[in-house]
Amino acid sequence: MRGGEGKVVRRTSKKQIQTHSSPQYTLRQMYPLIDTLLACGGLAKNPLFLQQHADIIGCSIILPRENESVLLGAAILGAVAAKRYSSLIEAMKALNAAGQVIHPSEDPKVKKYHDAKYHIFRELYQQQVSQRSLMAQALA
Repeated sequence: MRGGEGKVVRRTSKKQIQTHSSPQYTLRQMYPLIDTLLACGGLAKNPLFLQQHADIIGCSIILPRENESVLLGAAILGAVAAKRYSSLIEAMKALNAAGQVIHPSEDPKVKKYHDAKYHIFRELYQQQVSQRSLMAQALA
């Protein structure tokens, strides 16, 4: 991340941890228009990882039809360079498509489980903040 964007993300994440009871609530409050995520790369090949993230976030995750994203990107750039398409956008529209869609579980026990884990995470985070403060005071 450039230009301090990482600091904003970290600050936002800390605020989320301190004030919200579930990851789904956090996502909906901060980004109400997001209802679907796109995944690519190595972790997009891990069905358990994808299902867990869909369940935790409460959004569907769309995988690309072509699971080798780097190769597809190279093909798109090559097609534009060879004048097969007049722009990257045109080539992307022609050569890319959605593949499998992973939906969040509809089982209420799954949401309850992840909410409980998030609650534990928040408590542990608060403990870490407290312990850091004690150590900072000891070293001052």
